[in-house]
Amino acid sequence: MLVVVFIGWWYVKNNVGRIDDNKFQALKKLAEMERLGTIDQAPIPSWALEAYSNQQDFVALLVLDTRRKNIPDSFLLDTWNNKDSRKLFFNLAGVLEEKNSSFREQSMAVADLIIHNWSKTSTADQQIFINDERRIET
Repeated sequence: MLVVVFIGWWYVKNNVGRIDDNKFQALKKLAEMERLGTIDQAPIPSWALEAYSNQQDFVALLVLDTRRKNIPDSFLLDTWNNKDSRKLFFNLAGVLEEKNSSFREQSMAVADLIIHNWSKTSTADQQIFINDERRIET
């Protein structure tokens, strides 16, 4: 039993490390593309070019991950509906897809970025979003 627990722990630890490394490398690549003025050439994920339902599935995963961190749906809505933010999210997912990251890993990386942005939002602005009762239907 102890061996099974150890193997499970090792597997999760190594996958989380790989996912975090991929996310870091992807963000680094996007920052470099921005610096070089080639950000318009950044990839977007294949699922973003396919059926609209794929984007809905992606947003549903974002809702799941951001709600776990008590981030209001209204913040996610405003962030997702911002043209520049959405382009960044698609570009991040696109670079991750190039690194063979799964759909779920891509959504987790984007959710982490949204969570980070929430943590950088002033308390006063956070309260505005908390008081905003818009919800995302999933």
